[in-house]
Amino acid sequence: NNLEVCASCAHGYHSTFDNDLNTGRLIVKCEVNVCFCSHGTPGDTIPPDGHPNRYCHTHGEEVCKVCASGYGLNSKNVCEWKQCTCSNGVGAVGVHCFMQGSKDCDSCMGGFTLFMDDPF
Repeated sequence: NNLEVCASCAHGYHSTFDNDLNTGRLIVKCEVNVCFCSHGTPGDTIPPDGHPNRYCHTHGEEVCKVCASGYGLNSKNVCEWKQCTCSNGVGAVGVHCFMQGSKDCDSCMGGFTLFMDDPF
């Protein structure tokens, strides 16, 4: 009998099902969640102390903890191509956009001049 079946898995784990080839019995066990990140580093498997939202809550989901250059974390912890705004021109994108949604122009419409505002 010695059959162990989990009623639920701890955070950071998911249930898997298999058949025991010797007995034909159903085996249910908990395995560590694995996530992916298309444009950066995947979230941690187990929740870290500092960022509980940047871990893999659901096996197979996209969740990121760090983004590649030109990408920024959105509210769902997924890396997206950064897009800046520009009221009188074209907003900068990717590596040219300092922070998602910030005011930063890549080019200007006629009658406007692009200038660099160096905060340093």
